[in-house]
Amino acid sequence: MSRLKSLMAIVFLVVGFQFCNPTVVSAQNAELEALKLQIEEATGMDLAALLERLDEGFQAYERQLQAVLRTRLLEEKEFIARVIFLVQEEGLPKNLVDSAWLWVRKNRAGTPYPFVYFERVLRLEAEKAGVFLPSFDRTIYTDRSALRERRLQQRRLQEQQLRTRFR
Repeated sequence: MSRLKSLMAIVFLVVGFQFCNPTVVSAQNAELEALKLQIEEATGMDLAALLERLDEGFQAYERQLQAVLRTRLLEEKEFIARVIFLVQEEGLPKNLVDSAWLWVRKNRAGTPYPFVYFERVLRLEAEKAGVFLPSFDRTIYTDRSALRERRLQQRRLQEQQLRTRFR
């Protein structure tokens, strides 16, 4: 416990020092903005395009998470791919993702669809760490299948329009 407290004190000191130094803050803000632009570009891609951008090791990690979290919907799979893309681009610490899915595996082992818990735990941990996460629309769980299919078609149409506009 004391090790954790001393680690937290060091983190607070480093963060405090960085806020006092405006050049470090502006450089970090520029990096964050560049990463957000990269994520926005990646979120305009479909699942196949996202997976193509992942390195081979990260593709294996993505498949492992898909299996452990039992993702079944396209939106869930795209969220996992975006998270792994963030890990690959070093915008999200891998240990944060690992701790989230290990928590789910330990505390929610009996649930048929652990993805829901993973997304929530990861979002809470990312907020604490001050890390950017891609958005996830939870309303997909309440939609009827016809409405969900229509929304998915509209989304694919929007993605195609974005691709043609930015080419």
